[in-house]
Amino acid sequence: MRLFPQITSKAQKALRGLSTEECKDYDKVKRSILSYFKLDANSYLTAFRKERRTGNETYKMWANRLRDLQTGYFSESGIDTFEKLSDATLAEQICNGLPELAKNMFGISRRKRQMSAQQKQVDGF
Repeated sequence: MRLFPQITSKAQKALRGLSTEECKDYDKVKRSILSYFKLDANSYLTAFRKERRTGNETYKMWANRLRDLQTGYFSESGIDTFEKLSDATLAEQICNGLPELAKNMFGISRRKRQMSAQQKQVDGF
């Protein structure tokens, strides 16, 4: 329960359905919060890319935060082999190289707007 005062009121709402015993289980708390904010692979990837080191943060602390976001992205994307990582990287690069008309046809711009809206939820977390 020591974590409870350290998280935002929005994140605390995610924990209201958990018992006192469940609130002591870090993995259950984490899953509950992530589920509440509906973090998906794109949210993790966007947060990973935007992440910057803060002034009084050590490089090790920053690397740990980056690793958590990276792990979340891999987990939500189902990336569990080097081949899947390679495929995801290649697919993303291809999408980035498409002309705007093609992106619009495939709904890529819409997905980026959705990702941006989800990121705003993450930033409030």
